[in-house]
Amino acid sequence: MNRFTRLHLLVGPATVAFAALFSAWPAHALQFMTAPQVIRNPNDRAPLAAVLTLQADVPVSTQVDISDGQRSWTVRFPSAAPGPLRYPLVGMKPGLNHTFKISVTDASGRKLEAPGPLTLRTPDLPANVMEFPQLKVHRADTAQMEPGITLATVRRRALGRSELMTPVQRQFTVGWSVIVGLNEAGEVVWYYRSDSRISGVATLANGNIFFHTAQFSPVEIDVLGNEVRRWGAAKGPRPMPPGSIPVDAVTLHHQPEELPNGNFLSMEAFPKTIENYYTSEHDKDAPRATQVVMGDQIIEFTPKGEVVWRWNTFDFLDPFKIGFDTFWSYWPIRGFPKALDWTHGNGVHYDKRDDSIIASMRNLDAVIKIDRKTREIKWILSRDVGWSPELR
Repeated sequence: MNRFTRLHLLVGPATVAFAALFSAWPAHALQFMTAPQVIRNPNDRAPLAAVLTLQADVPVSTQVDISDGQRSWTVRFPSAAPGPLRYPLVGMKPGLNHTFKISVTDASGRKLEAPGPLTLRTPDLPANVMEFPQLKVHRADTAQMEPGITLATVRRRALGRSELMTPVQRQFTVGWSVIVGLNEAGEVVWYYRSDSRISGVATLANGNIFFHTAQFSPVEIDVLGNEVRRWGAAKGPRPMPPGSIPVDAVTLHHQPEELPNGNFLSMEAFPKTIENYYTSEHDKDAPRATQVVMGDQIIEFTPKGEVVWRWNTFDFLDPFKIGFDTFWSYWPIRGFPKALDWTHGNGVHYDKRDDSIIASMRNLDAVIKIDRKTREIKWILSRDVGWSPELR
């Protein structure tokens, strides 16, 4: 039984007397049970990140003062219960020696500093231009920049038309991508290597990173590059990546968006067979034929993969209003032989101001706003060419 527990067992005048005696005793010294250590990130997908480990004997908040000889900054982590602690450290430039000064503070304000600074050298960026983009900053107006790290996706592509690529060229194109994190000066301070082409990136409310791959699979990772969750299109022509949460969808494409309720808004393209359809996007009098046409649904799915809302373009738009690229190879090379690309949804966004959804349909040259409750179209931003009287 410790002293503080015994104090609460006394009542009346004895409590006051014992409290005075207790206040005269020396305070227990705040101490490290395991000394702080900074190591390179074990996950080589995010090689510029580092990991801080430590353990104190009471709940503590942690402060890390970082310097690379050119700049200094401070990172703070909130109070955590006693036990082994593990924190990610990001924002470090490549090829530099970094020093880390570690201190912890308990609930009563007592502060304990690690005996001396810790050091770590970050690795250089890959020199191969096929493995990492060569960036050059021509001008950086830092006063106009948002604070923090800006994320951008980088992809590569073999030359030539997609449908004519060899298997090696195709793998070169879809089997690699990089997310780069840039500071306000345009310098790389974080990056993540993926083995799948990435079409978009965002941050989630919990601070994790969210991106979409060419495998019809949105992925959530932490800043150390560790996969947290991934989803997959359960009805699609491609097998879902291992460990995927199945979503009742044929495809999941382009970048989904996290909603305020924690669900996700996504594009789902699916095929529909239409009779007497076009065979040319240039000649309206060309012979007609029965065609497989890919159109988009906008879907809302929960973190568990349940689809709870749909908006089908075939129900609200005119599939005989087409644009350029209707007959290109986008969907045939993604598992839908001879399928035409009608809408080609390119992005979707939730507007919380009026509970509506804004969607971009590239091949229709249109941005559409939809009332989420009624599913009715509020407006279409587009050239007034080819739209039916109802949609004009």
